Amino acid sequence: MDKGVIATIKLNLKTIIVPYAITAFVFLFALSLELIKYFSFRAGADIGEQISISVGTFLWLLIPLAAVFIAARNLSRVVNLGGKRKQFFVGSGFSYVILTAAVSLVSTLLTYSYDNLIVNSGMYKGLVNLMEVWGWVTHGPVTAFLQQFAFLLLAAASCHTLTLIQNSWRGWLADLIIATLVLVFITIAPLRDMLHSSLRLLIYHPSALLQIASCIVLAAVLYSLSYPVLSRKNM
Repeated sequence: MDKGVIATIKLNLKTIIVPYAITAFVFLFALSLELIKYFSFRAGADIGEQISISVGTFLWLLIPLAAVFIAARNLSRVVNLGGKRKQFFVGSGFSYVILTAAVSLVSTLLTYSYDNLIVNSGMYKGLVNLMEVWGWVTHGPVTAFLQQFAFLLLAAASCHTLTLIQNSWRGWLADLIIATLVLVFITIAPLRDMLHSSLRLLIYHPSALLQIASCIVLAAVLYSLSYPVLSRKNM
């Protein structure tokens, strides 16, 4: 692999301290509250019939935050250090693969271990885990990991590209187009059905292979759109 690409990957993973800190704070805060409830419940306290959110879900916060920070701040750093825009493009892509794989792995492990402990304790009336809500766990842990990875990679690619174009009139135009499209697709019944079918394909389609492939293909397309933007940026 190109040394400049490797340097970009290292730079990206080291400089997103704020996304790391925000995600860690939110995750540890939610985990601490839940553990307090858990031990109180084991001690005989009545915590009422509550419905909680799986703590692993909070780890997803890292992906969009990292994508925004990398796209907004690290291009200038790479260029100032003598790197090329192509190296930033390729290196950032690998950075998102690493981050989404790590988050997906930890989240999947928590789902099949910690979440099972909490559910089996009977302390909650229900535990909301998006992996279960969207049916990813029905295919087993490996497939659930891959489905989560593909979806989060799509989220990273989307946030990266949208962030890069915000510093020009193209960014405002893109925002306007997206807002208009969402409004049109929501208000017109046939288009609303089309939107639902698209979301179903990307999120909770019964075919895990089709959902994974759709997310990865769309992620690749959206991420590739960021390269022309990089070429025109003045840094």
